[in-house]
Amino acid sequence: MKRHLFAIALVTGLILSSCGENGKKERMRPAPAEISSSIDSEGNEIVDSKVTNKKGETLSMRFNNTKGTATFLIDGATIEMTTDSAASGVRYSNDHYEFTEWHGEITLKKDGKVIFKHKK
Repeated sequence: MKRHLFAIALVTGLILSSCGENGKKERMRPAPAEISSSIDSEGNEIVDSKVTNKKGETLSMRFNNTKGTATFLIDGATIEMTTDSAASGVRYSNDHYEFTEWHGEITLKKDGKVIFKHKK
C-alpha cells in the first residue's frame, strides 16, 4: 500500500511539474530589485530592470529576449551585448564586456575586471 501511495505521489508530482511548459523554452532573466516587462511595437519581448549595489552604483538593463540582446547603462556609458550560452544563469558579452547573473549574483566585467557587482 505504501508503494502505491508513493508511486501515485511521484506520478502526480511529475505531471504537475510538467504542466504549463507547453514546449516553450524558458527565458532566463536576472532577479534585480526593479523589473518590468513589455512587448514593443515590433513584437519584441522587452524586460527593463535596474539594480543598485552596496556602493550605491546603479546598473540599468534592457533585455530584448526576442533578439537575444541587452543594453546596459552604467556611469553614463551605454553597453550593447548579445546573449551567450551558459550552463546555468544568464550571460551576455561583447568584445570588452561580460555580464553574468547566477543565483541572484550580478557581475559586470570590462576586459576581465569587475566593474559592478550586486548580490541579492
